[in-house]
Amino acid sequence: MTAGVAGVAAEAGDSAAGIAAGAAADPAAAWLRRGTVGARALQDAGRAAGVIEIRAQPPQADAHAAAEAAGARPAYWKDLLWQDATRDFADAALLRGRLADLGIDPDGLIAVYGEHRQYGFYARWAMRHAGLPGVVVLEDPQALAHPPAGAAARLAAGSLPALPQPRRAFKQDVLDALADPSVQIVDARSREEYDGYRVSPAGGFDHGAERAGHVPGAIHLHYQDFLDEAGRLRPDDALRAAAGRAGLRPDRPVIAYCRLSHRASLVAFVLQERLGYADVRLYDGSWTEWGSSVGTPIVHHRR
Repeated sequence: MTAGVAGVAAEAGDSAAGIAAGAAADPAAAWLRRGTVGARALQDAGRAAGVIEIRAQPPQADAHAAAEAAGARPAYWKDLLWQDATRDFADAALLRGRLADLGIDPDGLIAVYGEHRQYGFYARWAMRHAGLPGVVVLEDPQALAHPPAGAAARLAAGSLPALPQPRRAFKQDVLDALADPSVQIVDARSREEYDGYRVSPAGGFDHGAERAGHVPGAIHLHYQDFLDEAGRLRPDDALRAAAGRAGLRPDRPVIAYCRLSHRASLVAFVLQERLGYADVRLYDGSWTEWGSSVGTPIVHHRR
């Protein structure tokens, strides 16, 4: 387990006062509004929740690995979130069935986290894209000492906050954006990937696309710029400062990408839900598609 999944129970919006102010009847509404929840808040509230650990490999391939959070159900990200025969996201009906097979109530509160930090944000994006409203990212799974329990009441529709909807970009949208200088294309990968020395993160086999580089005009904003040394999301003012240093403007559209859209989903979450950017789309095809497609332009800084 990487340090990137570590979190902090006392993050802003997770305190007892913040929960009470956000939703006296059901604290889940405040967590949903924030998009994240800490283990202590989840346990102290006695709120029943389904917890899912999103893994990089199928659980049967890593059967010896215990889930980080007590009571968490492990799930391979592709098996849970993708369709079987099409490289596309699972729709609501398929996803609901898979959650039920895991013993998770699709109409209840669902807390997800990743074996790698960004996987939890990717899962939340995909599940909300399918229409499931009750999904939050668990910030500190290692601190969840026992499974969340309590009244198994489902989320009341009237208590759910109005949240920005996940929006998706396709390859053609990115091609169109190349001719529109108002669109900010954001590359969430490492500098080495952006500059064209690799097509996947360092530390493993370099794979994922035929060509290396970045989308012309893309702004580099490594997703880890939004995380502290322990892998926790930084406070909102620090997130805003990081986006500003990259040159991003909240009044202009954003398309975020990485290699598989895991890292970009964390960036999209921060920009849209923490910083209030009005027009944010996730290009889930990302560099795996762009770098292998015939006719897509690339730029690299290799010497």
